[in-house]
Amino acid sequence: VVLRPASKGTGVIAGGAVRVIMQLAGIRDILTKSIRSNNPISVANATLDALRRIRNPEDVAKMRGKAKGAL
Repeated sequence: VVLRPASKGTGVIAGGAVRVIMQLAGIRDILTKSIRSNNPISVANATLDALRRIRNPEDVAKMRGKAKGAL
């Protein structure tokens, strides 16, 4: 599952299990793409895994050894 930020007002662009999880998580603006599996349980597990792996900009900058503004 690919999760991409969306502009304010876009809404949840997702289908099936991904849409339900995003709405329950309170996420309002996001673009998603399910790749490979169409099995709803596999897609739900992949979505939860993707949400667990989200990093904030400060962590990414620290990993790369750069200032936050340089990203």
